[in-house]
Amino acid sequence: MLVSFVMRKEQRTKLLALGLILLVAGAVVFYISNPAKQESITVGTGWVQAVAPPYFNINVTASQIERAYVVNLNDWNVSISTRTAGTAFGGFLAGYFKLSNGANAEVLTTGESDLVLVLQSGTYVVLGPADFQAFLTSFDQSVTTAAGQ
Repeated sequence: MLVSFVMRKEQRTKLLALGLILLVAGAVVFYISNPAKQESITVGTGWVQAVAPPYFNINVTASQIERAYVVNLNDWNVSISTRTAGTAFGGFLAGYFKLSNGANAEVLTTGESDLVLVLQSGTYVVLGPADFQAFLTSFDQSVTTAAGQ
């Protein structure tokens, strides 16, 4: 016995639309959770690099840093007020943000303790990796000493 499967045009259209929606949703989930785009903070002799794909990849040398200090984001007199391009999930922030003092900031943090770099250009870089103490020790030894420790 031969069974044929015939769909009406409107059924085919609905099925095609559903398939496209699922394809786009799958692509978005893959893009967000793609392990190949890992955020990182690396300290070298005289420099620190922060990578937060797809938002920024910044390499800051000691000569570009006007001030460096440690803050607790909950107690800091400046707040991260507006996300202009980036991700914010609970305590995890990555991307470009506007600060309450009007300055622009490139932020990559996982917690409350952060190193704030004020660059000569006026841009702020806020860094807070999971192992903050080890990062801070490495930064102090390799780049410049941060105030407020």
